[in-house]
Amino acid sequence: MMKIVFIGAGSGFGAQTVVDILSFPELHESEIVLVDVNPKHLGPVVAYSRKVVEHYGAPTRISAASDWRGGVLDGADFVITSFAQGGPAYRGVPYYYEIALPREYGIYQNVADTTGLGGVLRAMRTAPELLAIGQDMESRCPGACLINYVNPMAMLTAVLCDACPRILTVGLCHNVQYGIRDIARWLGISHKQLRYLAAGVNHMAWFLRLEYLDGRDAYPDLLRAAERPEVYRERAVQFDLLRHFGYFTTESSGH
Repeated sequence: MMKIVFIGAGSGFGAQTVVDILSFPELHESEIVLVDVNPKHLGPVVAYSRKVVEHYGAPTRISAASDWRGGVLDGADFVITSFAQGGPAYRGVPYYYEIALPREYGIYQNVADTTGLGGVLRAMRTAPELLAIGQDMESRCPGACLINYVNPMAMLTAVLCDACPRILTVGLCHNVQYGIRDIARWLGISHKQLRYLAAGVNHMAWFLRLEYLDGRDAYPDLLRAAERPEVYRERAVQFDLLRHFGYFTTESSGH
């Protein structure tokens, strides 16, 4: 039975990630270990996950833990990380200082998810915990794959790849999937009616090809949609970039 450990399962991505995993019949015969330090956040995700397993009638085993240490990673095939170290990712402390301290020196950022001084501060705070996970994996499940969603994703994934070569580390973000759904909504269609090719770096990738299933270019229709004030207001920066460069970025204007 495959073993999947999800560290930070009480985050906003927890329940949806379990649904995504169980949408593949090939993964039904798995043990999914949901880990989070906050029992109030973890409890509902565990209960919901068990309901999803019941819905599918799957043999999946759902278990929970408050800490990834102490053998939770033993024999894991995949480890998913999605957590904020030291406090909430987008409110309160230390998030406030990641934005406020750079501003005192004339560096303006709206989030610290990618690079810049705020991103470096977040990476320095978060890297020790991720490295501890990676190092524990090297001894307990050296053949496993670490799928990292923790921001600043690019910096932290690079650190893991360098420091923990005995495991396979992959950095992922949801920006492409969310971006194509926004485009489809503005066009008044389902995202399943679009084909696309996206490339770039995290939080700054581009839809290099955007077309309908019959091969027609969808960009002219997207440009027309951007002329509607209610649409333009949603993603003003992205639409300005589209008009200048001819391609739409995958991430929201806030990033």
